[in-house]
Amino acid sequence: MRREKRARCGGSTIVEFAFSMLLLIPLTVGVYVLGFSLTRGIQVVQVGRDAGHMFARGVDFAVTANQDILVRLAGGLGMTRDGGEGTVIFSKVYFIGHDQCAAAGLSDDQCTNINWPVFTKRIVVGNRTLAVSAHGTPASVQSDGTVNNYLRDTTARANGFIALMPSMGPGMDAYMVEVYFRSTGLSLDGGGTTGVYSRSIF
Repeated sequence: MRREKRARCGGSTIVEFAFSMLLLIPLTVGVYVLGFSLTRGIQVVQVGRDAGHMFARGVDFAVTANQDILVRLAGGLGMTRDGGEGTVIFSKVYFIGHDQCAAAGLSDDQCTNINWPVFTKRIVVGNRTLAVSAHGTPASVQSDGTVNNYLRDTTARANGFIALMPSMGPGMDAYMVEVYFRSTGLSLDGGGTTGVYSRSIF
């Protein structure tokens, strides 16, 4: 009689264990995914801040040696100077007013980008195919990152930037760094690939 009772209890224990695993396994996987994403997010934000500080203080990231410093700064995230798992986009934004147009010998009518923030500098380090700027991409950029014809070329406009910097006025400039790193492996949406984006403005 006791043996039969033990056998029945043993069977129910296995069923209970199986049901508890249905809850515990997804919970464990979820904690892992969340922890991995959080760690990577913190790293990406730190890379953006450090790179932004250097950019705002005059470090020229069009120079190969400075790009190598950035790659070392992003160590462990899998980025190279022209490829890998990350993209870092450097932009200098300048607000165009009447005086800026006049200094270039343009009337307000000729100065297409008057009363707009525009990109005057754009440098991309890393994998260019991973991400583009959330604020636009100038059509014509020199090898040193200088944006051509930013007073008249409408593709040089920094769309949506004034919402981030509402106090920005004519003659003022800002330095922006946008960072995107791909995160391969487990993902919450089941797609297998996620990414982490960060933006810093100085």
